[in-house]
Amino acid sequence: MRALGPIAALVIVTSFVAFCGTAQASSSQANARYEEGRAFAKRSDWENARQSFAQAVLLEPNDMRYLWNLALSESKTHHEVEALRHFRYYGHHPQVPHEDKREALHYIAELERHTGRISIDAPKLVEIRVDDEAFGLTPIDAVDVAPGVHTVSGKDTRGVSRKVVVRATEATFVVAKLDFGAEVAAAPVAVLPEPHRALGHDSPSAAKKSGPPVLTYILAGTALASAAVGSIFLTNAYSAADDAKTIRRTNPAGFCNDRNASACKSLIDANDSASTRGAVSTVLFVTAGVTLAGAVAAWLAWPAQSGHEGRREGAAWVAPAVGDGHVGVVAGGTF
Repeated sequence: MRALGPIAALVIVTSFVAFCGTAQASSSQANARYEEGRAFAKRSDWENARQSFAQAVLLEPNDMRYLWNLALSESKTHHEVEALRHFRYYGHHPQVPHEDKREALHYIAELERHTGRISIDAPKLVEIRVDDEAFGLTPIDAVDVAPGVHTVSGKDTRGVSRKVVVRATEATFVVAKLDFGAEVAAAPVAVLPEPHRALGHDSPSAAKKSGPPVLTYILAGTALASAAVGSIFLTNAYSAADDAKTIRRTNPAGFCNDRNASACKSLIDANDSASTRGAVSTVLFVTAGVTLAGAVAAWLAWPAQSGHEGRREGAAWVAPAVGDGHVGVVAGGTF
């Protein structure tokens, strides 16, 4: 195994330091939003409490304290569907104690009296959307919805789409059947083509390692750029969250009961800005981590090359890959 080059080492160290600092700052900000939400809840200002707890969950999604308080505040502000989904997730999480799960079941039972559920009847591997909200591939659990008319659509592995409109009522269970006709037989797993090679290569014993692949530098640069831009978005998210906190502090309790008031609109805009920028920063940091791992893998695992430069530059191939439980394409090439 070769030692990492100076550029790759620098990228790793920079990304690691940025990640550690971001994680610590995110945890601190999440706890601050959580304590802020508790303060609002003590004053029965549940709308502001809900928004604070939502920010805490966005920053620390695996802390079940934050999720519980978010679900509770949602149930008190007539966001029954969101509360029900969050209580269900809480009740199935392995880190939640058994007695707390029992308490969540009481809230679930009460919320189910005011919401409807849609059961999806469709073949396997159909991409399901309810009112343009994605719910993944079938088979899926029944979907909690507000009472009223809903559009259920699905797209199968052939790209064929089906749509049905259903009406959900309180405490009822409705079935949305998406008929795609006969089930499509699974295609055999594709055999990947061998990359093109010129004739007259040296024997394997004559091969030697090439220099650092261009892909390594591309991925490393992408990781560094993603981490830098993610830090900017995270800083902006904290700034927007502080603006929201200032608006709350300078206005009387319950000022957002009138959502058309200018102060309330400013608070909602600040909260939305903090949530959006926080989500973007999370995506960028994840991208940085993935591309950094790819850079390291490309550095360490780049194949040997023949001394005759026999592999054709720029050769590429694409092939379908379909099998039991998955559908997609695979691609490869040389640089």
